[in-house]
Amino acid sequence: VLQILKKDASGNPQFNDSLGYHIEAPVPSIPASTFTISAWVKVNEFNPTSTGNMGIFVFQGTSGTPATSSSEKVIGGWANGHSFGVWGRVVSSSGVKHSLPFAGAVLSSGQNASWHHVVYTGDGALFKLYIDGVLISSVAYGGTLSAHQNLFVGIQGNEIWNGWIDDLRVYASALSEDDVTDLGSGGEDEGSNATVWSANGHGYEMVYANGLTWAEANAEAQSKGGHLVSVNSAEENTFLVDNVLPCMPCAGTEHCPQSQGNNFIWHGHESYSQWSTGEPVTYTNWSRGEPNGDGPTAHFWDRGNNTWQWNDYRGNPARVIGYVVEYSESSGGSAEPQPHSCNAQSPGPIDSDGDGLPDDEDELPNDPSNGPLGDRDGDGVLNQDDNCPDDNGNGNVGADGCPLDTDGDGVNDDVDNCPAVANPVQADLDGDGIGDACDDDIDGDGVGNNSDDCPVSDTDATVDGSGCSIDDYCPCEGARNHGQHQSCVAQAAKDFHKLGLITKHEESDLKRAAAKSSCGQ
Repeated sequence: VLQILKKDASGNPQFNDSLGYHIEAPVPSIPASTFTISAWVKVNEFNPTSTGNMGIFVFQGTSGTPATSSSEKVIGGWANGHSFGVWGRVVSSSGVKHSLPFAGAVLSSGQNASWHHVVYTGDGALFKLYIDGVLISSVAYGGTLSAHQNLFVGIQGNEIWNGWIDDLRVYASALSEDDVTDLGSGGEDEGSNATVWSANGHGYEMVYANGLTWAEANAEAQSKGGHLVSVNSAEENTFLVDNVLPCMPCAGTEHCPQSQGNNFIWHGHESYSQWSTGEPVTYTNWSRGEPNGDGPTAHFWDRGNNTWQWNDYRGNPARVIGYVVEYSESSGGSAEPQPHSCNAQSPGPIDSDGDGLPDDEDELPNDPSNGPLGDRDGDGVLNQDDNCPDDNGNGNVGADGCPLDTDGDGVNDDVDNCPAVANPVQADLDGDGIGDACDDDIDGDGVGNNSDDCPVSDTDATVDGSGCSIDDYCPCEGARNHGQHQSCVAQAAKDFHKLGLITKHEESDLKRAAAKSSCGQ
C-alpha cells in the first residue's frame, strides 16, 4: 500500500494543476499479467485542457518520465472532463494498447463533488474497471505487460489531477468483485486490528509507515478515529512493549530498514508536559541522556538496554518505521493481549550494536558498522550485500556496493574526469578537471572545439577568434628559413595588436624574440 504524502490542511492528499503537484514513487515490479490498483478520488474541477483528461495514476515505462509516448504507459487511469467519466489502459509487452471504454457521467466537480472509489484489476485475460464497488467496463487483453519503472500519482503526461487522491493501493493480484466491494466499503472497522488492554478497555494498533514526521503520524492516527498513544503508567508501557511494538532486533525486515538503535515509533508525547490528547504527562520512560530538547517523542530501541525506551527526536524521518494508534473504544479488537512470540521465548544472543553479529562473536560489539547488517564504508549497501565493503565510491555505487564505471574505461565514475565517455588515460590538456574526451574546449582558450582552428593550443597562450596563437600561425619547427619565421611573427604580432589582444610593448618583445631565435636556421 502506497502512502500519499502531499496533503492539505485537513490531512487529505491534494493535487492542484496550478501548483503542478504530483508524486513519483519507485515500486517493485508487479506480476507480468495480474494486478489491482485502487484509489479514492474526489474532483475539485476539471482541467481546462483540449482533451479534458486528468491523470489519476500511471505506471511509466523504462524512460521513467510521465510525458513519454503512450506505448510506454504500462497501466494508467484517467478521468475525462467532457464526459465526466473514468477510463483506463494497459499496454502489453508487444506495445498493443487495450483501452477501457469511458464510464460516463460518474463524476462531478466543484461543490457537487463527492469521493468515489476507483479500482482497476487485471487477471491476465480481462482488464476491469470498478467504480464504487460496481463493475463498469472491461476489455480483453493477453500476454505480459510492458516493463515499468515508476508509478506517477496525480499526473499523466501534462494532464494533472485537480482534487484529492487518497488510499492508493497496489496489489500483486487481481481482486475478486467481492474483494473490491469489501475494499470500497471500508473493509474492517477502524480499530479492528487493535489489541485491547483489559486495564482500560482501549485498543492499541501498530501502524507501519516509514518516513513520517510526528505531525503526519498524528494526522493519520486521528483520521483512523484514534490518536497517537498516550502512555500513562509503567504497566501500560510494558503492555505496549510486550504486545504491540515489534520484536527486536528487526533489522532486515520490511518495516525496519535501519539497524536497531535507528528505529523510531511515534507516540503522542507532543510536549514535555502533555500528550496530544491534552492529558498531562504523569509517567516517562526516557532512554539514556534523554530528553535533550530535540522535539516530539518516539519509542526508540535502546541498544544498551535491549528494550524500547523513549527519545525526543527531530532527526531524519527515514529512521521512523511507524506509529501506535490508541482507540478509546476499539471495534472488534482482540479481547485479550496477544504477546509477541519473541517475548515468550528465551532471550536470544545479545547484539548490542545491531550489526548482525552477537556480542560474543563480535570483535567490536559497540560498532554497528562491522557486521553483516552494518555498512562499513557508508555507501548505503549492507555489508552482507556489498561486494566492495571498503570502497564507497564517494557515494556513487551500484546495487552490489561497488563503484560505478559507466563508460567502461577502467576508471570509476567517482574519479573519472569523463564518467560517461571513455577516457582511459584521463587526458586533460587544460587541467580544468574535464577530460579531453568530453571537454567542449580542450585547450581552454574560450573557443569551442567545433569552432577552434587550433584546438590544442598551449593553454597559457593568447589566441584570436579562430582559437589560434602566434605560435600556431608561426611554428618554429615549420619555418622554411629564419627570415621567413621572423616575417611571420612580425605580421602575426601586428595583427594581434590591432585586435587588442596584445600591447605594443608585447608586439615588440615578440619580434625581438623571433629575431634572436634559431627557428629556420
